[in-house]
Amino acid sequence: RAYDFIDPDIIIIHGGTNDHNQSTPLGEYTWDLPIGQNDLGKFRSAYIELIKILQNQYEGVQIIIIIGDRLSSGYESSTIETANHFGIPYVNFVGVTVDKCKGSHPTYPAFDMMATRIYETCKDYLP
Repeated sequence: RAYDFIDPDIIIIHGGTNDHNQSTPLGEYTWDLPIGQNDLGKFRSAYIELIKILQNQYEGVQIIIIIGDRLSSGYESSTIETANHFGIPYVNFVGVTVDKCKGSHPTYPAFDMMATRIYETCKDYLP
């Protein structure tokens, strides 16, 4: 789906929950591999691939990374390391109570809280 956006201004990535839930191996940081050569079966290299695709496909678009409240430390720290490497702002919800209506899906009030926190954290990066 990374190629399916039509002229976006902002792309928000809220990823990693399924990788965490399915115990996807973290793998290595593959900063220097070109698009198409990253191991998509490993969290770090797949996340790096996604960022590279988005930056290449949508030049100049502001990307914002959301770190979900259910990510364990390895996935959380890997996401932060990747955001920092690419200079992308992130909002970390690990340790924040995000009420759920079903599974990992937030309630409406939780979405509202998340949107406010994302905006307040990233408003200086928005066009």
